Amino acid sequence: MRSIIRKKVQRIVLAFLVLSLNLPSAGCSRKTENKGEIALICKAQGVQFWDAVKVGAEDGGKELEYTIAYQATANDTELTAQIKMVEDAIDRNVGAIVIAPNDVDGLNVTLDKAVSKGIPVITIDSDVTYEGRLAYIGSDNVSAGAVAAREVKEQLPDGGDIAIIGHVEKSQTAIERISGFKEELAGDEVPVDVAISDTAGRNKTAKVKDSKYHVVAVKYCENELETANKQAKAIMQNYPDVKLIYGTNENSTTGICDAVAEMGKTGEIKVIGFNASDKEVAYIQDGTLSGTIVQNPYNMGYLGVKYADAAIQNNTGNLQSELITGVTLVTSENLNNEDIRFLINPVTN
Repeated sequence: MRSIIRKKVQRIVLAFLVLSLNLPSAGCSRKTENKGEIALICKAQGVQFWDAVKVGAEDGGKELEYTIAYQATANDTELTAQIKMVEDAIDRNVGAIVIAPNDVDGLNVTLDKAVSKGIPVITIDSDVTYEGRLAYIGSDNVSAGAVAAREVKEQLPDGGDIAIIGHVEKSQTAIERISGFKEELAGDEVPVDVAISDTAGRNKTAKVKDSKYHVVAVKYCENELETANKQAKAIMQNYPDVKLIYGTNENSTTGICDAVAEMGKTGEIKVIGFNASDKEVAYIQDGTLSGTIVQNPYNMGYLGVKYADAAIQNNTGNLQSELITGVTLVTSENLNNEDIRFLINPVTN
């Protein structure tokens, strides 16, 4: 079943890639020597999301006959370790570097060193401000944050207090997922009465427009699950009227869910999150996690290798500088859909 769904995903991908890249389809095999090495550098170890990226890249590598050299830092706050991984890839003279950067600015000098030596760079999941990278492949994180906010409106139609726990304060993905979330909620305005004083000092009320959703706290857990757990518990204690907590990645979401479950608040405090580890899926099943935004990590890895091959073959004329892989809202209602199960875990499905 895994191979059937994966082929379905690849056919959808190839439907537009064959035209833009002039690549042979997956069904047209060709026997050549291994073309070399593509470095795949990801953000964190022990996270199912990056396991799925790795599977997608390895499938692309097998199809196009490249060795995929996969590395990931221990945590997605480790900039220095990622810089070292890029430098090592440059020293090995890899054919291309596909990287999920841990910092929007901090890798720019090192990535420029790679490009200046003729090694193309493709960013996945997160982007950088370095203009020399070939392309970004991943989610539109502002739009993904807006999708999360629209689910908040479904869960809390009458409005209420909301808190946010982001994964890393300087991470582009956290910044954009929070900004898209806030912008979508701010657009849902209602008239409210506020107390004012006129020029004579007399008190009266006036009607102004205000969102019925109020973000009362924004915290960052630095991608530490236990930190997210403690922050969520503090939020519930300090803001007794909070009705929902939004997490921006796997660890922040899981930490929030752990806290809600441990404090006996399942059903009372709703959670909207990102990604879908086994533990997050279990929290959807028991009602702790109301919904989660699932990306397409398999395609990030797979398409990253496709773009790398196009660059190595000097066939970049029609490449898009940004290729959006899309997001899907997963809830208890669609959790068992076959395509959703593959998105959640292409490693075993």
